[in-house]
Amino acid sequence: MAENIPVASANADTNWKKILTCGCLAMFVFMVLAGLSVFGVVYREKIPYVQNYFPTKTATPPHILVHPPAKDVKVTNDDFSNNLGEWAAYYRFTKVEVKDGKLFLESFDDGAFAIGYCDFCSFIVKSSHSLHSPYYLQADFNTEQKTSVSYGLAFNIIRETNSYYMFSINPALKTYRVNKVQDNQLVDLTLGSSNSIKSYPETNTLSVDFDAGIINLYINGQAVKSVTDKNPTDFGKVGVYVGDAGCKLIVDNLFAYHK
Repeated sequence: MAENIPVASANADTNWKKILTCGCLAMFVFMVLAGLSVFGVVYREKIPYVQNYFPTKTATPPHILVHPPAKDVKVTNDDFSNNLGEWAAYYRFTKVEVKDGKLFLESFDDGAFAIGYCDFCSFIVKSSHSLHSPYYLQADFNTEQKTSVSYGLAFNIIRETNSYYMFSINPALKTYRVNKVQDNQLVDLTLGSSNSIKSYPETNTLSVDFDAGIINLYINGQAVKSVTDKNPTDFGKVGVYVGDAGCKLIVDNLFAYHK
């Protein structure tokens, strides 16, 4: 009796081909849909009717404590992740260093203050419609250890004429002051005290609102004084200040914009 030898049926072969074809087609459709989804997410802002079906990225609002700018105003921010601002020392015996996402400033001359300025940030105080448009400046300050040395903002820095303003605080004394250097003369514009000043090791945020000689001062978001300089300096570069040797100043989150 002859053995029965298995023979593949025509119907089984046809079904297998249909399954393979459907599987390939399904894989192709899946890949096309996945590609369209990625394209839609990346370019949703440019595709009509599509952008409304995807969540838009929300920009992190600037850490500005006073007078937030209008939506169409460009805000300059230096988080010190690099030294593209080309921060430099204004005087000798001064060290300015950008590292680990911070700016560090030291004076190595006992009894002498130090200024570090942003050599590539002059655009902060220049405007397309005016070289004297009002501007806002802010930064966060701390020190490496507890100190009785003052520190703060420097602004309208012009090396050619050796002129600038300094808005500083002394956390140990809870005092603030504004000085102006012009024609190689140091002038006191105001001196006061404020409970808004935080003691070490807390961070202090200083803000200046400058408009044609009217200088509004803010400490940690609180208005403390408005100073009028009847003979204001020309607009210049921005920077930071530390009042003496023996103190390493730490600066972060510098913001500036034209009002």
